[in-house]
Amino acid sequence: MKKILLLTLTILCMNSSSFYAQNTDLSNLDKKQRNEYLIKLAKEVVLNFGPEYYQEDYISDVSADSKVYKHSDPRVQKYVGKKFYTVTFRDKEGFPCSSVEIWEKEGTPKTVTFDGEFGYNFYFRSYRDWIKDGVKEEEKWKRENDSQHHH
Repeated sequence: MKKILLLTLTILCMNSSSFYAQNTDLSNLDKKQRNEYLIKLAKEVVLNFGPEYYQEDYISDVSADSKVYKHSDPRVQKYVGKKFYTVTFRDKEGFPCSSVEIWEKEGTPKTVTFDGEFGYNFYFRSYRDWIKDGVKEEEKWKRENDSQHHH
């Protein structure tokens, strides 16, 4: 009986695994597929780390081309030269509320930022591991005063 229960739970967990579990080389997708993937993953990241910074009526802006990562910090040298895309969610006035950078080869999140300034990187702790461990309530970005989020 325990084996049946365990098997059932395993199958349920596999079927309900979220989008982040995928590794996708974005260079193998056409522009439409790539943009759909990027927007879907970026939305998931924002909803996990700063749900107050996403609304369904936000405009999603995907970078037309990948950018190349450059940085002088020796702790992140393994990422130098890798390409990534950026998805920015803008409110009706065009203000960037949240932004997610996603690695081209892996299709995994690189960073998430809110109000164009602060957020998290996934250099030392992958997005996948963070989600698996659970995003704590105190790790989620909150708006101090929504009426002043443009400043």
